[in-house]
Amino acid sequence: MAPLEVENGSLAFLLRTGWVSQALADPCFFHATLFSASAHLDAFQGRSNNPITIYHYTMALQLLREKLASPGGVLDEGTIACIPPLVFFSSLRSDEDSSRIHREGLVKLLRVKGGLHKIGFGAFFTALIPVCVLTEAVIFDSEFDIPGRDIPQTPLKPPTYLVTAALKRAARQTGYYNLSRKAITIFQDISLICRYPDGHYVASTGEEGLYNSTKIKWRNQLQQKISQRQDAPENVHPSTSNGIDQSCQAAALIFWYLLDDYVSVNASTLQKLVQNLKDALVKTSMETWIRCSPEAHTWICLVGVVASSPCSDDRVWFSLRHGQPVTCIRSEGPSLYLDCWRTYDWLNRRRKLRLKH
Repeated sequence: MAPLEVENGSLAFLLRTGWVSQALADPCFFHATLFSASAHLDAFQGRSNNPITIYHYTMALQLLREKLASPGGVLDEGTIACIPPLVFFSSLRSDEDSSRIHREGLVKLLRVKGGLHKIGFGAFFTALIPVCVLTEAVIFDSEFDIPGRDIPQTPLKPPTYLVTAALKRAARQTGYYNLSRKAITIFQDISLICRYPDGHYVASTGEEGLYNSTKIKWRNQLQQKISQRQDAPENVHPSTSNGIDQSCQAAALIFWYLLDDYVSVNASTLQKLVQNLKDALVKTSMETWIRCSPEAHTWICLVGVVASSPCSDDRVWFSLRHGQPVTCIRSEGPSLYLDCWRTYDWLNRRRKLRLKH
């Protein structure tokens, strides 16, 4: 990610400017960083039991325990900073027990320090800790807790922060790296329906005709996709734009499938739509997504996470991809990650509700 321009205030920016100097000055921090880097490569390459990853993980844990066992227990920021990567990558390795233990330990230390807002390193911690704890919560469908921060209640209607942010970026960007007209229309359709999720009040806004035609359009596309054979060929073109368009379309179909009460939801159809989304996402490089629309990619991956079964390989797959472009988006403290949680939380509860009926 080093060659890419990232937004000031994003976690990627803070990692480049603050993390490296600390990692070189603290042995525990150093091994936690190398464990993170090695585990990240393992996850993308599908490797397990990599001796290099295991070595740095073991050393980080040993040094962390030594710090905490020392007289008075060392609760400096460097010690606490070693734990979020352990939470994050234990989750990506589907090690629920280790991830839970690291997360519970992190939460206890944060409470001792008085909460997230009392930790040093400025904005660095307020971005790092939420994204790591968020990853653990979405992979294992577990509690999301950050001491010192109020976790938002489940929204009554679909959150639109990421959708709106993707549309705003598309409006101000020009050139090759931008969403196509088709992708923009997809997000505009989602934004419209999210404003009136149950159809109430739309008649008084002047948007009733557009609202009804949009619902019918997507209902028809969804039914066509569901009835399509699994091995039926897609309309494939090797261009980057087409890969991004297909990803937006595939994620939107899952969104509509969960939202629209007109069609019943079953696990096998949902899995088919998940596989369709995975096939589309791999057609475009992560670098292109980051340059084009990290907000769109983040929303798409959250949809994929929700549609996948908890603790499944698919949840890990989408969470791994979610964790990269989202770190390149500017965040005021943990606000971006709380918005990601709101999006996930609403969709996740909707999925559970729809699968019951």
